[in-house]
Amino acid sequence: KPQGLLSHGGPEEDTLINRVLGYLEAAGGYDPAAEMSFAPALCNRLDRNTGGLVLAAKTAAALRALNAYIRGRSIRKYYSCLVLGCPAPPEGELAGNLHKDGARNVAELREQAGPDAKPVLLRYRVMQRGRRTSLLEVELCTGRPHQIRVQLAGIGCPVAGDPKYGDRALNRALDLRWQALFASRIEFGIPADDPVLGGLAGRTVELPPPIDRCP
Repeated sequence: KPQGLLSHGGPEEDTLINRVLGYLEAAGGYDPAAEMSFAPALCNRLDRNTGGLVLAAKTAAALRALNAYIRGRSIRKYYSCLVLGCPAPPEGELAGNLHKDGARNVAELREQAGPDAKPVLLRYRVMQRGRRTSLLEVELCTGRPHQIRVQLAGIGCPVAGDPKYGDRALNRALDLRWQALFASRIEFGIPADDPVLGGLAGRTVELPPPIDRCP
């Protein structure tokens, strides 16, 4: 998904799912007139200003299987991001409870879990360190809205270019058009004998991130 593109939206909007449907229909992999109820669907989504890899399912069976493997963490998702400063230690986990305010479209960390504060977990590793910034690889263990951006901001290392949770001085200095966060790799820990997704067993899909060094 390119940065700046919505994952979902109305049927007439330019969104990732509508591009997927258009591609499959043109390629003969999806015929809307022949489908009674199911349409190909995204299995995960990215914030509008986050780019990178997104999973989509062409069939109902694939959608059920992919969602089950995502919940069971057999499918592992990794992100590349540029942040202010450098986390200490240089490799570790961040856990907490994330509350999303839908009306304001902002999220925040809370001390206690509850109906409106879901547990979140990510793992990070410093890949490169610069004078003011560092480049991280982040494994997203739970997929909550704005999770990576909020958790990294919570330890004083906000994502560069993030207008909502980021550092304004850094954002002005770097003059980034989008937040420096990119879904760069997906690893499929799926058994080879799975009747639906066995062809993905042991596979890794990777894209080079648009930012691969610390400015």
